[in-house]
Amino acid sequence: MGKKLILQRRGRGTPRFRVPSRSCLDDIRYPMDTEFEGVVSEILRDAIHTSPIMKIKSKDDRTLLL
Repeated sequence: MGKKLILQRRGRGTPRFRVPSRSCLDDIRYPMDTEFEGVVSEILRDAIHTSPIMKIKSKDDRTLLL
């Protein structure tokens, strides 16, 4: 018998192929409000995502990551 393909081994979800939770920044999601207004305070780099992450501060002192 041969060995399993790498895709089949990754699909099992063993700790070797899982991303550690400490490598991500935080919950990155769009606000539930229909409209949101704020200022980009920082542009961050996340190890998990390929695009840059914006840290947005709103007028009511709420901070979001998009």
